[in-house]
Amino acid sequence: STLDRSSAASDVYKRQDEYVEAVSLMPMLGPIAAVAGGGAAAIARITVGNAWGANQADGFLFCLAAVCFAGAVWLALGIGRKELGPTQAKLGPGARSVLSGLVDAGKNLWQTRPAFWAIATVFFARMCWGALIVTVVLLYRHHFHDSTQEAAAMVDMAAWFGLAGFGFALCGVLVTPASRSFGIRKTVIGLLLASALTLVLPAAWLSPISLLFSGLLIGLLAQSIKACGDTIVQAHTTDRYRGRVMVIYDIFNNLGIVVGALIAGFTLPADGASTAAYWAMICWFLVVAAIFTVVSAKSPETYDRGTTRSQSSRSL
Repeated sequence: STLDRSSAASDVYKRQDEYVEAVSLMPMLGPIAAVAGGGAAAIARITVGNAWGANQADGFLFCLAAVCFAGAVWLALGIGRKELGPTQAKLGPGARSVLSGLVDAGKNLWQTRPAFWAIATVFFARMCWGALIVTVVLLYRHHFHDSTQEAAAMVDMAAWFGLAGFGFALCGVLVTPASRSFGIRKTVIGLLLASALTLVLPAAWLSPISLLFSGLLIGLLAQSIKACGDTIVQAHTTDRYRGRVMVIYDIFNNLGIVVGALIAGFTLPADGASTAAYWAMICWFLVVAAIFTVVSAKSPETYDRGTTRSQSSRSL
């Protein structure tokens, strides 16, 4: 009923100290679904491939993915047309209106510096993640295995991405207690420094074992940085701009991965075996951590907005 919905909405606004817990759910559920889907696809590909051949097996996987997408659409249809807003008609759906709205949101984002710096930090951290993905693919495909060991290379890559995805899924387990103990700002700084430290192992000893170990940790840390960025953006953006700001956020989040992958593609050797690339990523994380430390030092307490730590500091 309308009364129940309004009461529920009121409860949400009363509990504005739970942004960390809320934004940690999707970064956990998404990777879990991706790992489960990837595992199911790998099993199906191997099973069907042995019986039907490569082309038929690939076609089967595409059909299976289409069924999953159709299922997601069917579930989404259960959401009412107006349940997610807007509550009243505003601008039309034209391209000019969309662009104007994003520009307006960008101006608001620039004025809301905690959210702006959070998006910038996630963007630069995602650049390293994109570069790392390309590095790992090249290493497993051309350095640790030769051209006749395609199946073994695929298995090793699947193991690395599976562990990294498992680390992604654990981000909420790390971010929630860390933000309560140290605050969002110090947690972001610590995660960036830990990311640099994690890459020291493959930089000093480039091997499949070091890659697997660092893959698990870097997956956990990379998604934890994203969860902290989500918290800051959500807590510092008003309802009027939040949807459009999140669109900008998603663009830069994905753009960071693409930019990092492009840089790696143009700079790495053909087999990806470059310890210098790992040391460059280590330095990059350290630089990003230093910049975020400086730009957030003026008002460090504002970065805890929307968390239980912020509520407890007010009560004191």
